[in-house]
Amino acid sequence: MNYSTNPPLLLAADWLIDGLGGGEAEAALIIEEGLIKKILTGKESRDKFLASDQGSRYRFINYESAVLSPGLINLHTHLDYTAAADLYEQYENDQEKQRSQNKLFQWLYKLVSKSRQWSAEDFRQSAASGAEKLLAAGVTFCVDSSYTGEAARALAEAGLKGLVGLELFGLDENRAAINFERWCQRWAALKQDPLLSAAQNRVTLTVAPHAPYTVAPSLWQKADAFAEKNSLPVLAHLAESSQECLWLKAGDKEVDDYIKWVSPPGSREDLLESLSFRGKGRTPVEHLKEHQVLNSRLIAAHCLKFSQTDLDLFAESGARAALCPRSNAALGNGCPDLKRFFDLPAGLGTDSLASSPDLSPRLEAAWLTKNYDSRSLHCLITEKAAKAAGMRDLGAIEVGRRADLAIFRLAEPQKVRSLDEAYDAFFASKTETEAVFVDGGQIWAKNS
Repeated sequence: MNYSTNPPLLLAADWLIDGLGGGEAEAALIIEEGLIKKILTGKESRDKFLASDQGSRYRFINYESAVLSPGLINLHTHLDYTAAADLYEQYENDQEKQRSQNKLFQWLYKLVSKSRQWSAEDFRQSAASGAEKLLAAGVTFCVDSSYTGEAARALAEAGLKGLVGLELFGLDENRAAINFERWCQRWAALKQDPLLSAAQNRVTLTVAPHAPYTVAPSLWQKADAFAEKNSLPVLAHLAESSQECLWLKAGDKEVDDYIKWVSPPGSREDLLESLSFRGKGRTPVEHLKEHQVLNSRLIAAHCLKFSQTDLDLFAESGARAALCPRSNAALGNGCPDLKRFFDLPAGLGTDSLASSPDLSPRLEAAWLTKNYDSRSLHCLITEKAAKAAGMRDLGAIEVGRRADLAIFRLAEPQKVRSLDEAYDAFFASKTETEAVFVDGGQIWAKNS
C-alpha cells in the first residue's frame, strides 16, 4: 500500500501536459495523501479555491514560465555503470564513429574490463551518482538492471521509485540449480538491507536474466518461475545486436570469444560445445518462446533486431519493450522503428552512461522529434512507459493517480501560446528540470 504523509498541496504552472496527449493552460492540481484529487483549470478556478475555507489548508506553489508533467519514467538503466561515462565519451571523440557498426561486444570488453577494477564502494558511488542524474532529468521511476544491487539502494536513498532486477548469468545447463540458488541468496540479502526495507513501497527487487547469450534456458526458466511465484516481472536484454542473433541461430566467433573471456575461472572448457539450444535457427524471440519464457512478465530492453514474426510473437505474449535508440545508435546497432511498438506496452529507456550521453528520457525522446510528434513521444516516457513497467497508478496527471510529478522551466515561455507549442517546448534543448515530486512531496529542486 502506498501512503504519503506529505501535507495537502496546490501545485500550479503555466502549462500542464498530462501524459495522455492532452493538457491545459494555467492548470493546478489539488494533491492529498500523495494522490491527485482534483485538476483545476484556469487561474480563476485556482484563485477561487485558494480563497475558500478549504483552500487555506493547502500549501500553494506556482511555477511560472514552466510546464507541469507527470514524473518521467526511464524504462532501462544500469545505474551501476554511471561512472563508466568515459566509454561513451571515447565513442563521441572517435573519428571513425560514423562508420562504426556492430560494436556491442567490443564495447562490452571495455565495460567489463573497467568495472572489474571497481570496489564495492566504487559501485555504490557510481549508482548514487546515477540516481542524482535521474532526479535532475525529472525522472521519478526507473527500471534498472543491476549487476551488484547498488542501484536499488541508490534509488531508495534518493527518494525515487523503481523496479530493480538483480542480474543473473550462467550458460552451463548442469549448474543451473547451483547458479540460481546463489542468486537467491544475493537477492534475499539485498531485500534485508534496512534502506530497502524502509523503501519497500517505492523500490521493488526482481530477477534479471541478462540475455539469451548469457543465460541457459533452464536457468531462465527458474528465474521465470521465481517471478511468477512472487508476482514480479522479469527484466532482460533481447535482440540488441546482429551478432547475438547470429550466435543463437547458427554460431558467431566474436560472441564465442567474448563468452570465453568473460566466463569465471573454473568454467568448463567444453561449455560452448555443450550448448544444446544454440544452432537451431531460432531468433532470440523464438528461442524464448520455445523454452516457454516469453510471456507478459517479461520487460525486454532494446528489441531492436525483430522480424515481423518476432514482433507478432512478442505482441501475442504480452511482453513489454524498453527501447533505447541513442544507445543502439552509439554502438552501431541501428535505431528501432518506434511505430512498430506504438500499439504494444512499450516506452523509452536510456541504457547506462557508458553507452548514452545522459539518463534523461526527455532528451532520449527529443532525439526522435524529427520523425515523431511531441505528444506521442511524451506518452512514451510517461503513461505508456508506466503501463510497460506495470505501474498503472503512475505516468499521467489524472484524478486518482499518484502525485509523482516534474516541473520543467521553459527557456522562452513567451513563445508558447498553445498546447502544441507547450509540448514542443518541453522537448527543447534549453528546457531545464525545476523540481521533482514523489507522492506529493518535493524530493529535488534545481540549485537546492
